[in-house]
Amino acid sequence: MKVSIIGIDLAKNTFQVAALSRGGSLLMNRSVRRAKLLDVVRRFEPTILAMEACGSSHYWGRLFRSMGHEVRLVPPQHVKPFVRTNKTDAGDALAICEAARRPKMQFVAIKSIPQQDLRLLNRQRTRLVRLRTATANQIRGFAREYGVFFPRGYRKLLSDLPLALEDAENELSAIARNALWELYQELRQLTEKIQRLKAQLLEVTKPHEPCQRLQEVP
Repeated sequence: MKVSIIGIDLAKNTFQVAALSRGGSLLMNRSVRRAKLLDVVRRFEPTILAMEACGSSHYWGRLFRSMGHEVRLVPPQHVKPFVRTNKTDAGDALAICEAARRPKMQFVAIKSIPQQDLRLLNRQRTRLVRLRTATANQIRGFAREYGVFFPRGYRKLLSDLPLALEDAENELSAIARNALWELYQELRQLTEKIQRLKAQLLEVTKPHEPCQRLQEVP
């Protein structure tokens, strides 16, 4: 089927597919189950295929590009102004088509598998670093309630906490010592995971230019 542009409103299971003719007439705008999406797209000759840049869009973008389509990933904030009716899947698919046809629209580049690997590892590392910070702060907060104080820095905390737990002269109770010991184990495990991720990231970024390399991680 000859069309000028296909707009797909992505979702988890059911997608909305709109197709416009060269003259702008609506040829199709219907929902398609994920299992049938490729079959529907194969009915069209290679053309412009637009989607919002959102979850799974890079996966579908790579797939549709391999089928010969010119894939355009539109930033979500640039689609919203083209929604002409109340928000519906059909309206969103049309809005994606309209946004993607604008001559000055800036599109999102489709990420390769290595780029997505790097993004995944970075996000995982960021989550663990935040969790480590929260765990260290909780240890300090609990210990202060018993008159035990630790300096800033997780490395110093890892070295000083076992000494405090062995110190029979402070006011830490048996329950407090047990709780702090468990938190110490969590802190140590988080640090080990972060270091492993850092090593993975350094390995992944080796082929890239210096400006793309991993910044030093604490």
